[in-house]
Amino acid sequence: MFLEKTMFDVICFSEHWLKDYQMLLSYDNYDVGSCFNRKSMLRGGSLMLIKKGLKFKQRHDIVGMSVEHCIELSCVELDEHVIVCVYRPPNPQNFGLFESTMEDVLSKFAGCNKSIVICGDFNINILENNSNSSRFLNLFKSFNLSNVFTEPTRVTPTSATCIDNIFCNCDYLDKAIVHYLPSDHSGQTVFFNFKAALEKTQIQFRPITLGKLTKFNSNLQNRLDVLGHNIEDANKFYDKFFSIVLNEFNTCFEKKSKNIFPKFVFSDWATTGIRISRERLYELYGLKPSTRKPLINM
Repeated sequence: MFLEKTMFDVICFSEHWLKDYQMLLSYDNYDVGSCFNRKSMLRGGSLMLIKKGLKFKQRHDIVGMSVEHCIELSCVELDEHVIVCVYRPPNPQNFGLFESTMEDVLSKFAGCNKSIVICGDFNINILENNSNSSRFLNLFKSFNLSNVFTEPTRVTPTSATCIDNIFCNCDYLDKAIVHYLPSDHSGQTVFFNFKAALEKTQIQFRPITLGKLTKFNSNLQNRLDVLGHNIEDANKFYDKFFSIVLNEFNTCFEKKSKNIFPKFVFSDWATTGIRISRERLYELYGLKPSTRKPLINM
């Protein structure tokens, strides 16, 4: 069904035309990871299938930002990636709403430490140099997302347009456009290199709380009160005393283990120039509610 016998981890469909009850159908080797189905109109929709056994969660907050017949979203979060599938119907009147909603979606991932992948049928031809295509590409660039494809993805006897694409902020191993599908659009594939699992370090510690300290002092006092004072050998007295203290310490402050994974924070790699650019970007975000002038392509 999917490109001969190749097994993809995630398969995204825009404009799937399915209804809610049809989501209950089983798919060989795949689970429905996320979907948006139209309620009041026909066709449209966004769907993501996830290979069985792959750990994921649906991002309901992103799916809930969908606007029927304007921007229809499905979204899953994996261990290393967040993937969004977008369908935008070819309605020129809804571009402003699509643009503002898409910006709100991207803003959700501004502080995310995972790779972001946005794919779908946007019905905006990036091979044309016009206001909408410039604003569309600049929107993704402002969030450090670059388009993977610049080749036509929908070819007819009279046109060749690149209206389907994949945007990401990470490196990929390979890409391809898949022709001869049962659709008037070509498919796109991109292959990412999953990072090796972060090496973990296990540490052991003893939680010390006020309650445990109180219990330790009480138990120690009771035990020491009955410690024989007739032990004349100082070494034997010390051994007995130390044994009591050590036993009560181990009893009251039980040892626990915890896995520590290395983390990389903004301050570890950000240069002065990056910090200045980030502050400037935040200033521009603050101006957004007061102006909607189109960006000028320099």
